[in-house]
Amino acid sequence: MPYNSTVWWGLRRIRGAERPFGQSVCRTDLSPTFKGAHYKFTLFLPVTEKVVGEQIYEPVFTKGDLEKLCDLFNADFGGATLFMAPGPPPLKGTWKDGDKVVINGHAKLDVYSRLSKEAEDYFTELKARIMRHVDEVRHMRQDEIVIEINIIPDFVPRKSLEEQKAELEERLNNLKR
Repeated sequence: MPYNSTVWWGLRRIRGAERPFGQSVCRTDLSPTFKGAHYKFTLFLPVTEKVVGEQIYEPVFTKGDLEKLCDLFNADFGGATLFMAPGPPPLKGTWKDGDKVVINGHAKLDVYSRLSKEAEDYFTELKARIMRHVDEVRHMRQDEIVIEINIIPDFVPRKSLEEQKAELEERLNNLKR
């Protein structure tokens, strides 16, 4: 698999008792329609961690954990995109823990959804649950899990480029007044 390859996981229904990390059952259809604006949630999940000066990388999120998250997102959002490469994680991050500098290797997951408060609440809950998972299962303190929220405009513009340009120029002119 080449660097930054995209992995699509097969769709599978997840019942309440089987839901990874204890995530609540999603009662609303959050699958994106890709008509109009929508959310893109990007999760940076640490898969390895080591303190600068030490030799050993400790596992944080395993391949099995990532597969469970993808299954969860398939059930609740209709899919997910996982960016990983064979070997060491291609994305690295550092943070300070007191006097120590910690290096994390990351996997990146993108999930698209409808614009809704339910989607925001879903990821707020998930963030707390996966941080608790790292603490309880891996016995590691994870101060933060980064989840970016972006609003993506309409994928298919309903107007021609000329119409969009004229509209933007009109808006700019109105702002100057």
